[in-house]
Amino acid sequence: MSKKAAVEDKLGQLMAEAKAERVKNKSLLGDIREDPGLAEDVKGLMETDLRRVYNIPHKLLGQCAGRDRYRQLGNYSTSLVDFIYGMWAEFQRQAGIYDTLHTKTVKRNIAKTARAQDLARYADQHIRPWDGAYDRLNKKKKKLSFLTGSDFHSHYCNPFALRVFQDVNKSEKPDGIRLNGDVVDFPSLSTHRQFPGHFPMTIQDEINWAKHKLFAPLRKNNPKSDIKFLVGNHDVRLVTAMADKGPMFASLDNLNFAENFELDRFKIGLVCRTNFLFLTSAQRERDIAQNWETLFSEDGRMLFTWVHGFLCGKDAPAKHARRFMTNGTNGHLHDRQEISLGSYATGVIDWYQTPCMAHPKAVAAGYIAGPVEFNAWSCGALFTTIDMGTGHIHNEAIKVGEEIATFRDRVWSIRDAERDQIQQMLEI
Repeated sequence: MSKKAAVEDKLGQLMAEAKAERVKNKSLLGDIREDPGLAEDVKGLMETDLRRVYNIPHKLLGQCAGRDRYRQLGNYSTSLVDFIYGMWAEFQRQAGIYDTLHTKTVKRNIAKTARAQDLARYADQHIRPWDGAYDRLNKKKKKLSFLTGSDFHSHYCNPFALRVFQDVNKSEKPDGIRLNGDVVDFPSLSTHRQFPGHFPMTIQDEINWAKHKLFAPLRKNNPKSDIKFLVGNHDVRLVTAMADKGPMFASLDNLNFAENFELDRFKIGLVCRTNFLFLTSAQRERDIAQNWETLFSEDGRMLFTWVHGFLCGKDAPAKHARRFMTNGTNGHLHDRQEISLGSYATGVIDWYQTPCMAHPKAVAAGYIAGPVEFNAWSCGALFTTIDMGTGHIHNEAIKVGEEIATFRDRVWSIRDAERDQIQQMLEI
């Protein structure tokens, strides 16, 4: 007899024996309905039988505890399984073939904790040393000025807005520059839906864009400025991914976050106070919300706060202002707003929500239904002058439209090459 014939003969024998057993056990379902106490005794027999089916020698069938396999080789009917266990997966778990829900939860939490610890160790080595590095502010000056831009999103960055931003830095030489989150985008590291071909940059391309198009000109034209990069929700994607050191990062120039962005070369410090020990998405959002910076006067008064933004909704500026109770600014939401509020203790405070440096229509694709104008997304930046003695804050908007941009008495016109680049962004 050939091997195949022997296997088929053995399977036929097993199926016949199982069928005979099912006939004997046919009345069990009715018996249990009349006397539910029998169920506990029968459960033990059924779970032993499922393990028997699961462990049928590999040469015959291989391990399997599925419904179809059990219907052929099991000693009890699948109707009885449904009546006692409700779900086939629960039958498998109770038989010890698969982990129970509790065990799976524990194992999943152990895995999350181990990954969070790896991420925290990576951050301690490659992120935290640059948190607050290269402080150059002279707080003894009578006034300090700051240029703030947020939500550049690399490939989506409006080339017209970027030129204006760089021009203001070159002409005004602000004491500080704050890149207030989402310098890069990293859609390939996101779980959000992506349009094929809509984002042509690789991870390294985005990093190179930040270095060559943003960091290098800022530092060249303002060598003494205190430049800080506040890590936003898009930027942190790379930190969490690089900690895994997966094969997808083999093409990166470096697995060190700071070295890849060449923070030392450009003398740029990070604002990244998160501890990266988050196990859930809610914890991650709360953790990233810790990335904020407050400017203090020489005598310890809180003067101004920068935060990428973690409170959403139409009242987001007011929510942030109430959270910090200082003058300040947030980004993240891409629409320009300015509000005033205060208290008897703090006096009146001003809070400014900066628009994005990305082109609104380009970055909105896939996020916003209908015309982006309905959501008031706009383009621009913020120039802030702070009187260090009195604490007086003077915010000036840098507004970038489709054709012109304005700041104080200056007017810029878009160039044909910039218009063409924007058009390419909008083509999906």
